Amino acid sequence: MTNNRSSQQDEIKELIRAKKEHNKGKKFKSRKNPPHFCKRNRIAYLDYQDNQLKKVTFSHIPCNSWTCPDCQMTKALTVKYHLRDIIVLNDLLYFLTLTLDPQKIPPEYTDNTHKFITKIFNHFITVIKRKKFEYFHRGKNRYYSFHLKTQELKLKYVWVIEFQKNGNAHLHILFNKFLPIDVICKVWEHVGGGVMMRIEKVKTLQGISNYITDYIVKGIKHDKKNVSYLRFNQRRYSVSRSCTRPRRSLQKAEGKNTLPRWVYNTIKSFEYEEKEIIL
Repeated sequence: MTNNRSSQQDEIKELIRAKKEHNKGKKFKSRKNPPHFCKRNRIAYLDYQDNQLKKVTFSHIPCNSWTCPDCQMTKALTVKYHLRDIIVLNDLLYFLTLTLDPQKIPPEYTDNTHKFITKIFNHFITVIKRKKFEYFHRGKNRYYSFHLKTQELKLKYVWVIEFQKNGNAHLHILFNKFLPIDVICKVWEHVGGGVMMRIEKVKTLQGISNYITDYIVKGIKHDKKNVSYLRFNQRRYSVSRSCTRPRRSLQKAEGKNTLPRWVYNTIKSFEYEEKEIIL
């Protein structure tokens, strides 16, 4: 039984890997109908109190795919709330928008600005972290030095991508520390970005977290042909490794590693009508 199950899992993984390889580079497109395996199986959620099973709640298992018309909005909202928690937890107070200059986009990236802007953004972060900069503050009429290596607090960020009507991508980024605009302009233009940018300190974390994560939900909308500017396997957002993640609320009940036999039989039969069973 175990060998058969493991072989089936390997076959499924191989099919998923082949499907990803087949779609690689193609424009992202939603399905007209949900996959056949979406909500086909069911799951039982067990509620323990004092190490005793008190309630069992049954539910369908969604595919949780970006391409599924039934699950994509739920997944987008889940990602939105997760990013919002990360932004608040890490105090990402500085909001930066980075754009592209259409004249600087190489011909091979004209139809795939997502790949170009994420590529030069990674280069931008590398340069910011490694080099020391001297810049002139016009308000205070003096020169300052900026070097991230000498600062104790690590640089943290979250970015979400947005596409204009012409298909060009730009990034909305939240940082945990202030970056001088002169340094940003110098490095971003050096790596191949545009000249339109701004950075500001936000008033409330809740407001900016809701604003920037709304682009995850807006990114679900497509054109009349149901085709997005995104391509398969491209990121809609990114979180730096230095960011602290919120703890998951899912916990295992101690001393209860297996389900009762009657629960297995109920799940297997699929003949129940009640969604909740109170013991």
